[in-house]
Amino acid sequence: MKYRTPENKKILKSENLSIDEVAVWVRVLFSGWINDGSLDRDVLAWFLEVVSENYIKAETAKKRQLILRKALHTKEVVEVGVEIAKKEGLYGKHPWFVLVCFLHDVGRFSQALMGNNSDDLTGIDHGDLGASLILKRFEGEWEETKLKTVAQAVKWHNKKEYLGGDVYVKLVRDADKMANVLHIEELLEDYKYLDGPVTSEAWKSFVAGEIILHKDMNTELDFYLTCLAWESDLNFEVTKKMFAADDVKGSMLEKVRERGLAV
Repeated sequence: MKYRTPENKKILKSENLSIDEVAVWVRVLFSGWINDGSLDRDVLAWFLEVVSENYIKAETAKKRQLILRKALHTKEVVEVGVEIAKKEGLYGKHPWFVLVCFLHDVGRFSQALMGNNSDDLTGIDHGDLGASLILKRFEGEWEETKLKTVAQAVKWHNKKEYLGGDVYVKLVRDADKMANVLHIEELLEDYKYLDGPVTSEAWKSFVAGEIILHKDMNTELDFYLTCLAWESDLNFEVTKKMFAADDVKGSMLEKVRERGLAV
């Protein structure tokens, strides 16, 4: 498992950060990739514009915290994506891994204004929205191959029905899932699911090998089952090994069995 720094935990619990404080924090989160050239300053500046615009519009502490969580989740996805790419021997061979991971959830921030980061509850496909935002912002500035590659990876990163072989889509899909799984205990604390039995709809989806929809995710057990089900949707052998580790899959199974569910 991975754990957030005390400073980042404190930030996520803050209810009324100023927009300047948010901007400083976001810049610090991604400073390492800016400094090593993996991420361009103009892309970070645009990302910060998106975060800031929605943070200013958020009229409740809950909505502001959703935005902050997504910014930190973005950092965690970049970290895991780089780790997977390096272990798979892909890093350096494909120039836009960091960029794709960095922009994968750019469509999530406006969702937060609806009080939820869920496609099925908000009616917004954040992958489609993110791709359209990228095309609108960088068309004419990025060369065509880069623009299409990044936009398509963002578009497809959240869709289980993706059957293509694009290495960027496969990487960001794995990194997105693993970032959540590796921080599962902190996510449970963030989202405060009920401590109760698995709900019927969540169990039906899990047994059928289907994605558990957010609207059916009501208890901690539902969330654990959601994460466990992701194992069948991983792409790289490195990711599968990361997932299968005792402190990852083993820990989740232990938590589920402690709650009386045999899986």
